[in-house]
Amino acid sequence: MVTVLHAALARRGRSPLILAQRAAAAHLRAPHYAAMLRLAGLDIDVSDPVSGARELVEEGVFLYGGPEELAARIRHCFASGIDEVVLNTSGVTQVHGFGEAVADLRDLLAGLSPNCAAPGQVRRRRAAMARTALGARTPATTTVSERAISAQGSRIGL
Repeated sequence: MVTVLHAALARRGRSPLILAQRAAAAHLRAPHYAAMLRLAGLDIDVSDPVSGARELVEEGVFLYGGPEELAARIRHCFASGIDEVVLNTSGVTQVHGFGEAVADLRDLLAGLSPNCAAPGQVRRRRAAMARTALGARTPATTTVSERAISAQGSRIGL
């Protein structure tokens, strides 16, 4: 089982509400997606994506906080039976840029395992990723699994 989590680290000058709005605006306007969120107990109205984004933040569907806090929430996903977690920092990409989104992923992975995504690995890959993303508005994402974190943490990269 795989889940996608929109995530952003709490950093100076960031608003979780704005990040959630940018990351999920299209989803919050989609009737099928809003219906799924309502079935999960969220108060979502497709005509009001701003309130929908606020609901995502308040209910913890949009992950926002420090690296250790978010790592604990991701570990909770694994403990609940999720096999893989896709960390999506597209809100950060759209508001603060691709480099900031990659930095969030690096710090999140470091919070999950001390062997995950060493800074040198991230720097070498960042240039290639940035070249790929130019003009494509590609959100920064990475997929992690509990097994990869515990057994192959040094191989997890961006």
